[in-house]
Formats: sequence, C-alpha cells, structure tokens
Amino acid sequence: MFQEQDYTDVPGDTIHRTFEEIMLKVDLQVYLSTRYSDLTKAETEMIIGRLENKLSTPLYQGNRYSFLLVNEGFDLTRDAPSKTALHIDFIDWDDPENNIFKVVSQSEHGETSISFIFGDNYTLI
Repeated sequence: MFQEQDYTDVPGDTIHRTFEEIMLKVDLQVYLSTRYSDLTKAETEMIIGRLENKLSTPLYQGNRYSFLLVNEGFDLTRDAPSKTALHIDFIDWDDPENNIFKVVSQSEHGETSISFIFGDNYTLI
C-alpha cells in the first residue's frame, strides 16, 4: 500500500543510529543539502540542533515548539554576514515529492522495542 505511494519500506532494525536517537539525521541532512544547496556544514548542524534540543519540560510546551518548528520552519541567521537570513522549512509543502517518506515496521528506542500500528503494522515517521 505505501510503496504504491512512493514510500520506502524500512525494517526498523536496519536503521543505523544509536538507541538514543529518534530522528533520522542522515535523511534530514540529505533533504537539507538538496533543498538548500549553499548551507555550510555548521549551518546544517545548527538546523538539526534546533529539532534535537527542544524543550522537555513542561511536555506540552516542548511538543508545541517541535510541532510549530516542523510545520512552519524558522529563519536561519547565516554564518557569513554577507548572506541574508534563509527561511528553513522541514517539509516541502509545495513539492511533496522533494520530501523523504519512509515507513518503518518497527523502531527500537533504548532497551525497549516499540511496535507501531498503522495499517499493516507500520507507522510513518
């Protein structure tokens, strides 16, 4: 079903990341470098850091911040003073085919294995 919509089907245990990482950083780096080709490595790390370092308490505020950041993006102040600020969008709403869509059958976090159910035992992340 998802493959017909051009989603990549990935078994959770094949994703290369530490157990503490929830975000698929490699995919985000690929997306950012494709969409914003003139970003420096430091700017890319700063963008990813905005998502990683969300507020954790209170939980509501942290989740709200992350939701707004992903949905609305933010203005990045560039490293080089000669470059103007750049609005960063984590989702390409105008051209959805530019986004990276993956369906993960199971994801592990820490010592706990988490099975997500969506359709045929899959979740979209």
